[in-house]
Amino acid sequence: IDKFGNTIEVFSTAEEKEKEAFWQSYSFRFQIGTQWLVYFFVEAIRAGKLSFESVEQFLLDRWIGEEFIENYNSVEVSVRPYDLIRPAIRSLFQKAQGWILEGEKQPDWVMETDSLVLKAEALLRYMCRRIGISTFKPRKSKEGNAHNLVMEKNLDEILADLQHRQDVNETYFEEDDRLFIKYVFTGKFGQNLRNRSAHGLLDYNEYAFENLLTIFTAIMRLAKYDFNK
Repeated sequence: IDKFGNTIEVFSTAEEKEKEAFWQSYSFRFQIGTQWLVYFFVEAIRAGKLSFESVEQFLLDRWIGEEFIENYNSVEVSVRPYDLIRPAIRSLFQKAQGWILEGEKQPDWVMETDSLVLKAEALLRYMCRRIGISTFKPRKSKEGNAHNLVMEKNLDEILADLQHRQDVNETYFEEDDRLFIKYVFTGKFGQNLRNRSAHGLLDYNEYAFENLLTIFTAIMRLAKYDFNK
């Protein structure tokens, strides 16, 4: 049931009920983990262990900070994924330090949340293209004729393509990371932040600091990966 009282999902089969039980358990542990996440983030800033500069250096040293060539309709373009997320991450730390270290009133996190929740999806698309997973899928024309039409996959389809399956789909993407991202970004049983943000379903009071930190955490998890042939 969503916040408007509408029924958005029903679990009836044994398999569906098992899945429901899993996500209920995941959600309970997620809430506890998020409290610790906020605590460690705040204390790390107070102790001088965490700053925009340290995060930026980490990201620049990873694949997100590398420049590589994208081929857009036979036109080669140099891109660096980090450039998409730098403004919002910098703003996050500037506001957080003013609030935590200088006693300023807790700021709102609307701009940083809306920006990073969408840019994290962009990072996933960059990642897929780097390892040879298509971010497009075929679609039929309105007339039903074969015109080789394509459309972008949605985020759930991309996450499904990233699921590691031995001898079938060896992406080596960690299942813990995949479930975490699904819960935070698109799960109707989870936070569903990507869809709620994109469709204007988040009220001002729902732009909570802990929600922004889970998005930030997802980006840091994506950054840790290396690419090997």
